Amino acid sequence: ETFSCAMQTVDRVAAHATAEYLTASGNWTEISKSKWFGSMHENAEDGDGEYAGTWPSNFTVMAFTFDGLCVADGRSASNIGLDATTIFGFSETHERFKLAANSAGGWLQYELPDGSRHLAKVVKLAKKGLFYYLASSFQRSEISPVQECSSEFSEPCSEQYAQAIVGEAMADLLVAEDSASLAAVVESISARNGSFSTEVWGDFRAYVMTPELECETSTACPDWPSY
Repeated sequence: ETFSCAMQTVDRVAAHATAEYLTASGNWTEISKSKWFGSMHENAEDGDGEYAGTWPSNFTVMAFTFDGLCVADGRSASNIGLDATTIFGFSETHERFKLAANSAGGWLQYELPDGSRHLAKVVKLAKKGLFYYLASSFQRSEISPVQECSSEFSEPCSEQYAQAIVGEAMADLLVAEDSASLAAVVESISARNGSFSTEVWGDFRAYVMTPELECETSTACPDWPSY
C-alpha cells in the first residue's frame, strides 16, 4: 500500500545509493546487484558489515545517463543497457525524469507498459564528468476496502486505513508538478473528492494544514484538543 513510511523508505534507499556511487569505488554494477540497495535480481548479493541487511520488497533504485541509457536497475538486470523509452514505453517519461533531476531533484509518478504506477524520488549525480539521474521508487497500489471499518474504533483496519489515506495524500502532494496541480490536490483532499471520496474511504479523511494547524482551504478544520 501507499503508506507514508513507503516514501520515507524510498528517500533512504536513494540516499544510500547516491552516497555509495559518489565514493571512489562506487559503480552502478555493484549497486544494481546488491540487496542493500534493493536489488531483486536472481543473483542479488547480500551485503556485509555496514552494508548488511535488505529493504522491503520492491524498493529499488535505477539510474540513467542524461542520454537515456540505463546503467542500473535493481528490479530487472535485463533493463541495463537499454534506453529509457524502451523501458518506460514513453519518451516523455525520460524527459520528465531529466527535468526533475535538473530542478534539484524531486518526486514524480510514472507508469510502466504493464500499467502499474510507480512513485520515484529523483536525484541528479555527476561523477568523472558524466551526469546521471538516479531514481528510487516503489509501486503504488490502492488499499483493499475492509467492510464495516470505522474511524471511531481502535481496530487493526482503522490503523491501516489511517496510514493509507495519509500515504495517498502525501504521494499526490509530492508529485504535483506545478502550483495549479498542487492546489487541485489540496482541494480534492479537503473536499473529499475523487480518490479521497467517502465512497473510497468511508468516514476516514485527511487534512492539509499549515504548521499553525490552519486548514489550507475553506473546509472546516478538525477541533484539535488543547495540550
